[in-house]
Amino acid sequence: MTLICPTCRAKNADARQCRRCGTDFTLIMKARTDAERLIYLAASSCRDHDYENMMQLAENAVRLWRTPAALHMTACAALLNHKYDAALSLWQQVSNNCPRKAV
Repeated sequence: MTLICPTCRAKNADARQCRRCGTDFTLIMKARTDAERLIYLAASSCRDHDYENMMQLAENAVRLWRTPAALHMTACAALLNHKYDAALSLWQQVSNNCPRKAV
């Protein structure tokens, strides 16, 4: 995954620091890893039929790292929690490839 430096806007391959300005990406990488872990835990909650916990975990993943995978998981959790408007909105954001607002 390519990271765009928040300081100088340079594109960087997975690295610990920006190739141009040297900005440290450690916290950014931790946020991404934590978000991936939350998506995994949300899937586990789904398997356990704990849909409320699934929704909380998926929403937290979106807050940490807004990816299509996190939005998909949140949309699925919304469906399973009978929050159809939220599910449709999240699905449209993924489909349009332009996330608009935080969950």
